[in-house]
This record gives sequence, structure tokens and C-alpha cells, in this order.
Amino acid sequence: MMHLRDWLTREGITPSAFARKCGLPPSTINRILSDGRAPTDEVMRRIIVGSHGEVQPNDFFPIAELLKGA
Repeated sequence: MMHLRDWLTREGITPSAFARKCGLPPSTINRILSDGRAPTDEVMRRIIVGSHGEVQPNDFFPIAELLKGA
């Protein structure tokens, strides 16, 4: 599991630079990082491609926390 913020930090990429790499407005990546909302399907596809598959859809959901309560 690799959260987007962690991936950006590890790679030394700013949110704005990553947005450009993905063909997205910087505000889209900043909004995802600031409010924790899951991205749309198209934005998620671009994030997966832009992160070489290291950031995945499940990384945007608190799966471990949900399973603790099950």
C-alpha cells in the first residue's frame, strides 16, 4: 500500500509536477491530498499510470481500519 502523499515524498515530486505528469490540473491533486476524497475513475487511472502502478485505488480507502471493525 502506497498512499499518494507518501509516494510523492519518496519520489521527491511536488503535487503540481505530478499533476502535470498525469495531465491533470494541480488543483485536482491538491484537492485529493487536502480533503482525502477518492478520485474519480479517470483521475485514478491517471494516478496509477503516473505512479507506475505503485498508488492503487485501495490506497484511498481506510481498508485496514474498516476490517478492524468487522
